[in-house]
Amino acid sequence: MKFYHILFFLLLFTSLSISSCKKDDPAELSPELSFKSGNGYTSSDVTINFDEQVIIGLIASKNKQTNIKLKNLKLILNSNNNVETLVDTTLNSETISVNYQLPAFSSETSINLLAIVSDDAGRTASVSLNILVTNAKPSLTFKEGTGYTSNDVTVQTNETIVVGYNAKYNEITQEKLKNFKLIVSSNNIPFTILDSTISIEIFSKDFEIKLPSPSTIRLTAIITDDAGRTASVSCNIVAEGGGVKVVKHTEVELGSWNDEIGSFYNAQENTIFNVTEAAANQAKVDLVFYKGDNDDNSIAAPIDASLETILTFDISNWETRNATLFIKTEMTVEDFDAIGEYYEFPEFVEAEANTKIVNMVNGDVLFFKTEAGALGYIKVVALYSRGDLGEFEVIVME
Repeated sequence: MKFYHILFFLLLFTSLSISSCKKDDPAELSPELSFKSGNGYTSSDVTINFDEQVIIGLIASKNKQTNIKLKNLKLILNSNNNVETLVDTTLNSETISVNYQLPAFSSETSINLLAIVSDDAGRTASVSLNILVTNAKPSLTFKEGTGYTSNDVTVQTNETIVVGYNAKYNEITQEKLKNFKLIVSSNNIPFTILDSTISIEIFSKDFEIKLPSPSTIRLTAIITDDAGRTASVSCNIVAEGGGVKVVKHTEVELGSWNDEIGSFYNAQENTIFNVTEAAANQAKVDLVFYKGDNDDNSIAAPIDASLETILTFDISNWETRNATLFIKTEMTVEDFDAIGEYYEFPEFVEAEANTKIVNMVNGDVLFFKTEAGALGYIKVVALYSRGDLGEFEVIVME
């Protein structure tokens, strides 16, 4: 009987001992520690660019099964075996919440961050993560070589240059390219001329740039990847005034024989005169539109003798008859339309010029020089077979 009592006592003691050891297991009674996540926090292994900020958030609390308070919190940085304690805080609380912003890194490195919290019983908990600091941005470069402009440049107005770009995703992060943007800034005012959404690894595009007037612009290209990282390149383009400032007059409608509309025209003032008005402003009349007996749809200078055959004009009695000269050109309508605010006129060869151009058709472009020396172009827009009317556009020195 004593033997069974002794055996029962030993079994009870053993059971209590095992239960007590399990309850006091340091791993189960350790404090709790975790990284904060979301809202800009880094909570797991990550690759960052040199200039990117990293914010580490830590939350620690005492073990729920004990009343043992927290005693100390450490945050340790190990970069290429160089160990630095970033945080070493003495505690006397049940919970702690802290944020820490890592300093910026200027060179490639691998970092291990280790956070350790301990309580008054000496029990600890820890969390860690790794950070790779490298060039994590996508790449963006100018295309170089024959035909491409890749640096600051000075050009003439209306001169065309080609600017090309090559972009590539970062092979380390493998974040695809998401957006390409091209911005022109003039007088410090930016204007986006292209904003393209993409989802590719490699991007390539060329642009033709032509400035119609003297100006300075800054051309900036920006590539963005799926992580929001960007790369950019810029160049300055200066357009110098190659030529003189010109004005363009559109919907210039002249009549022939029709006194109400008027056949007489001053190019720089863009003024149309009928017969009576022209006679009163003889010095201002640069040209006359008419249909003669043999010359269909013609433009002539007031000095041209063919106008004297049109009796209603009564031009033979004028005291001032300007000697405007004309040359029929090979210029296309597209070239005419492309002329901007400034233009460098070619040499006007008077030996090749006449005081009238006859039998014009739609699309003809005439080069003219007024008696005062103003150069310009006349484009024939529409000639009407009935009504003796003509519509023109005129470009002339301002």
